[in-house]
Amino acid sequence: MKAARRYDAVFMTASVEHPEPIPPAEPVPAAPPGEKISETGKSPPPLFAIVAFVVTVLLFATAFLSGFGFKVPDQVTFVGRFHPVLLHLPIGLLVGLLFVEITNGLLSSADLRPAAWTLLWLTCVSAVLTALLGAFLAMGGDYNEDTLFWHRWLGTSVAIVTVWMLAFRLHARSRKAKKTPFIYYALLVVAVGLIGPAGHNGGSLTHGKGYLLRYMPDSIRGMIGLAPAAVDEPIEIDELEFVEEEPPELEEAAPPADEISAEPVPAGAVIPGSHVPAFLPILQHYCGACHGAAKQKGDLRLDSLEAALRGSHDGPVIKPGSAEQSPLIQRMLLPLEHEDHMPPDGKPQPGEDDIAVLRSWIDAGESGEAAPDETKILEDEEAAGQ
Repeated sequence: MKAARRYDAVFMTASVEHPEPIPPAEPVPAAPPGEKISETGKSPPPLFAIVAFVVTVLLFATAFLSGFGFKVPDQVTFVGRFHPVLLHLPIGLLVGLLFVEITNGLLSSADLRPAAWTLLWLTCVSAVLTALLGAFLAMGGDYNEDTLFWHRWLGTSVAIVTVWMLAFRLHARSRKAKKTPFIYYALLVVAVGLIGPAGHNGGSLTHGKGYLLRYMPDSIRGMIGLAPAAVDEPIEIDELEFVEEEPPELEEAAPPADEISAEPVPAGAVIPGSHVPAFLPILQHYCGACHGAAKQKGDLRLDSLEAALRGSHDGPVIKPGSAEQSPLIQRMLLPLEHEDHMPPDGKPQPGEDDIAVLRSWIDAGESGEAAPDETKILEDEEAAGQ
């Protein structure tokens, strides 16, 4: 009996379950330098994240409002015109930052982190300023809306991406992370990828659609699936032969011969073998890049007689019967350095013979009834000649 009781006591003692020890409470993590821990134990958003969010909203709002064509003060337009001066800076800095980061990753011995930080700050600041100036410039209008839409939002996206690149890099630094976060490198690649289409659309705004590919060799065009496109040669004035007929209804409108500085061009003068007025190729050659079918600065088209007589948003540019009172001729005769001179300085300028043809045509009283649709006729004849 005693042995049985001793066995039961040992068995009961071994079967008693001892409670698991309670682990000590986890200590509240210390806040990074410059941050405070709230009562819930979570850190509030750091200052740089708040700034990045505010700048993002500012860029988005400015780009959005610039698409409504508001009338803005001249001071805003003046500041916006520095956009072309500044826009190449963030492009170069962004590409340079990419190469520095690649070199830093491939060569462990090369410590280029200070250079990367400098480039990142300069890229972010210059990209934001460029986007804001571009929005100010767009508010002045006079651009192709479709092309401007893509250039506006692609450029704004580049600026926003660089802002968050800097924010994520600063966040990693504040946490004393040993490695740069992957999202920083992903955003860097995205930003570099966006500057290509953004720049292409910007070039189209300045030079007109098709500017980049206009002189591409046919061999390369075929490789990327584009049809061969012959480049039209400019028409020389000496090659034009004028019809010596003048519509009867325009004879009375012709000014006295002593008021015409050059030998008058008959109002019905056309390019031989066509129905295109003689002055039209001159306007297309010197003015078509900014006032053609692809781009109409100031709502002015000069690629057809009807459109030229319609004028711009400021009014008519041609006064039939008076070249001296036609803004088209007045601007051509201004000094080259004058702000209102057309074509602008740096663009091909019409010669004295070209201006003489235009003046004589206008002085002859051309009313727009010589040809029904010069643009279509000219396009059909160019297509037939290719």
